[in-house]
Amino acid sequence: KHFSTSLRNKVQKNCDNMAVGFHITAAILMLAFAIVYASDPSPLQDFCVAIGDADAN
Repeated sequence: KHFSTSLRNKVQKNCDNMAVGFHITAAILMLAFAIVYASDPSPLQDFCVAIGDADAN
């Protein structure tokens, strides 16, 4: 009985560590995706081009 209790405690501790690692990994991925999503994909589009005559073709 002592062996099974000790093994159960080790398995539970291992699962707890895996859950913490999973949550940390998920948080890092969410932060990375938020940064990538918020970045400007094409800074070249940020420039305005003025034309002298708006009616010109």
